[in-house]
Amino acid sequence: MLARKTFSQGIKMALEQSEEDLDGAMSQGIILLIESDSDQAKVVEAELSRLGFGVVWSNSHLKALSILEDRKDVDLVLAMAEPTDIGGFDFIHLLRHRNRFETQCPQVIVIAAGEFFEKFPLDEAGIDDYLLRPYFPGELAWRVNKAVKALRTRQLRAPMHQTELSSGIYTAPGLKKVLHEELNKIFRKKAALSVVLFRFQGLESIHLNHGRMMVEWLERDLSTAIRNSLRSYDRLGKLEQGEYCLVAPDVGSAHLPLLMERLIQHVQAWNLSVTSHSHIRIPILLGMRGVTIFPDYQPHHLEAAVKIFWDWICLEHSSEALGDALIFEVRLTEKGIERVPDSEKKVFSGGIFGAATTDKQ
Repeated sequence: MLARKTFSQGIKMALEQSEEDLDGAMSQGIILLIESDSDQAKVVEAELSRLGFGVVWSNSHLKALSILEDRKDVDLVLAMAEPTDIGGFDFIHLLRHRNRFETQCPQVIVIAAGEFFEKFPLDEAGIDDYLLRPYFPGELAWRVNKAVKALRTRQLRAPMHQTELSSGIYTAPGLKKVLHEELNKIFRKKAALSVVLFRFQGLESIHLNHGRMMVEWLERDLSTAIRNSLRSYDRLGKLEQGEYCLVAPDVGSAHLPLLMERLIQHVQAWNLSVTSHSHIRIPILLGMRGVTIFPDYQPHHLEAAVKIFWDWICLEHSSEALGDALIFEVRLTEKGIERVPDSEKKVFSGGIFGAATTDKQ
């Protein structure tokens, strides 16, 4: 059994604080409590609620997984090690396997007593902390506070990471920095720059039929395949789930349709591969819009121009008309975006792509 002396320093710190200090120190959040004993669950829930947390209670591990499937706001999981419908260790394994394919990654504290505690390895990567029952007064508050504080620190640092390391796709902050660099280049070089906004259609149906983890995996696999097919200096960034922005330097309006058609061909090939090697029969289709940018601002107005264009991207990618497959040219100034007259054209019939064939006008 894990020696109680490993808790001594933390317990001493917690007991030295008054309840008022603890209340002020806690960061509010949502806690998922897995406890089969309803009376014990009420005691824990009352203490956590007093500290300012929202508590969601589950009396089984599989039910908790179902709750996490529907809720993305859970910050911390308090999981009993004793088995319910499945064991606590199996629950941790399933949870962390799912976290590999999605952005949700709550802290996990395992609560255990007696022989069940000995079954959990101390170096298990999926477990952030342990709580041995019966625990000392103040220990629950101290460990929950520590776990939530670690989560908040990780969340604050997350925007600093400009790419998803597993795929090389830019996050929104990283993409904004890329746009700043490229807009500065095209102003100095008088070169062309095009941007393609695209959306994966069909993810909702896959979610309903196969679950959220399958959606996360398919989206990551397809977006990574697209990223690997691009030129080394093209930049692909993720705006929201299923929605992306491709920044293509040195691509003007004459070559933009070819780039968009190449994206369609990759999605078509990917769909064929998925249907040939898996049970998924719902194709992912592509809705897109392309734009070529002409800079029309002074160097000292670069920051304003970047902000205007970024705001336009954020507004445009959420538009329901993204599937219109329009290509047009814009003039970017420090005051706004102006469409070049007579530059708009619809280069494909339809506007949602990714099936086995593509019809051109």
